[in-house]
Amino acid sequence: MVIPSAFRQDFLVRLYQWSSMDTLREAESGFALISRISSAQAKGLVSALEAQRGESSAHLICALVKRFHPIALQALGESLSPEELTLLESLDSGRAEWWKAPKGHGVRGKRLKSLVEEMLPPLLGPTALRTDPGPKMLGFKVNIGDWNLETTIGLARHPFYYHSISRRDEFLESHISINSWMGISSMTEWDLIQPGEEESVVSTMMEACSRFLEAAPGLLRDN
Repeated sequence: MVIPSAFRQDFLVRLYQWSSMDTLREAESGFALISRISSAQAKGLVSALEAQRGESSAHLICALVKRFHPIALQALGESLSPEELTLLESLDSGRAEWWKAPKGHGVRGKRLKSLVEEMLPPLLGPTALRTDPGPKMLGFKVNIGDWNLETTIGLARHPFYYHSISRRDEFLESHISINSWMGISSMTEWDLIQPGEEESVVSTMMEACSRFLEAAPGLLRDN
């Protein structure tokens, strides 16, 4: 295991603490944002959480976040409890069922690209620079202090998004998205989406991006 720099460790602790608060906020809202993501992982998890009752649901939510933030847990001296591990094992045993839902035919790439180009730059602000992350992908970068925060959007049939943070001398973190900070999966992807639902995808994606972009300056503060 690579030993993180002191700053990266502090950042990951702050990210974990913020993720915990945001995930609880999402749960209190009845999963208002996550339930709008047309993906097998998101819909499967929401169904699993809704089937839980009281403390079991809260413990599972905490366990999911903990599992996706191992460096922060180690730094804080925390760990998954036996009860949390049991809940995760039970959840994982049912994940295969989530994938049985028929995959969506996917979005129209040109329409999706047009909407992202219209909505993402204003969200990032006037200093945003366009990047070239790869085929059928669109990226924009902004500076937060010494750090570059890049938002990458996948424009294939089943779109996805994530944030990466780095600077010239240090990589901080990549593939940050609502599914990852909530402990759902490593990728926030719309794999159940159908043509004609591009506006829904981009609207939900921008709301998730807005949450993280609002928090990012505080997460990247220099102690």
